[in-house]
Amino acid sequence: QFLEHTLLLNDVLLGLVIALRAVPGAPLAELPFRWLCENDDVLEFQALQRNTSILAKAILKPDAILEIPGHRRRLFLEAETGAHSIATANPQAHGAVLQKLQRYTQYFTALAGDGPATWYTLAFTDGFFPVLVFLVHSVARRKRVERAVTEALGEQRDGRFRVRVLTFEDAVPMLA
Repeated sequence: QFLEHTLLLNDVLLGLVIALRAVPGAPLAELPFRWLCENDDVLEFQALQRNTSILAKAILKPDAILEIPGHRRRLFLEAETGAHSIATANPQAHGAVLQKLQRYTQYFTALAGDGPATWYTLAFTDGFFPVLVFLVHSVARRKRVERAVTEALGEQRDGRFRVRVLTFEDAVPMLA
């Protein structure tokens, strides 16, 4: 599963390089994006725990971050191979996709202390707009994830971030 996950992300990166490189020999530094791959770095923040209403340390570890300076966008890519559930029947628990959505929502919108900065704006001071992108393996899965995201966010869509769901097949043409 790890190898499949890595290869799917690498295919997206390679597809973007091929689609956006001016000429085959052009330096990679001239690409209109920056790709930050998964490493040991994590995004730390404090999140309100649902069951206890206590602030606790939380982390995010995006599969990749795609920065697009020309559009002032930062995309947090989460590759979902279908190995984990979107949601669970247990009302006390979320599936993997909804847990990630909840953590990212807190990271993008919760205030980091007493000031006006969110955890996201504190970590990334360039003003790029954040977009959470779930990459999934099929159109059917894309529709299920989109429905779950819409149900989870409901009226919380306040314009501070966006969520997109793309299939791996559609990722390169849509992102390029």
